[in-house]
Amino acid sequence: MKKRTFALLTAAMTTGLMVLSLAPAYADHDDTQTANSSVSMTYKKRAGKFVGAVSSGHNRCVGNRSVKVYKIRRDGSHNDLGTVKTARDGSWSFVSGKVFGKFGATAAPKTITLESGVDEYGVVWKHILKCGSGSDTVKIARR
Repeated sequence: MKKRTFALLTAAMTTGLMVLSLAPAYADHDDTQTANSSVSMTYKKRAGKFVGAVSSGHNRCVGNRSVKVYKIRRDGSHNDLGTVKTARDGSWSFVSGKVFGKFGATAAPKTITLESGVDEYGVVWKHILKCGSGSDTVKIARR
């Protein structure tokens, strides 16, 4: 290899390494908070529906959550009955008709971007809230 080609190749590699070493300083930045969530569930026999609520220490974690309602089989597997969205206050209801057995409800995790922007150096930043999942079960006797 000629000296000039070697010098150019060395300079290019050095420049590339310098750029790569600066990259983490200019990477996007996320500030993430987490909040636990829980689900309550009861069965209203006369109305033939399940009702419940998603609760959390952070009020942004309760509204517009997906709640899956399912029947729990004897072997522990689940038979999904359907999915509903919570109201602003976290309440939900699912019409099922007359049922018996063991049932469950699970709220899916939810991620919310509280704020975002770009700082004076062009770095994108976000304040993120991660709402955890929660679940509950209820057993309904045959009558």
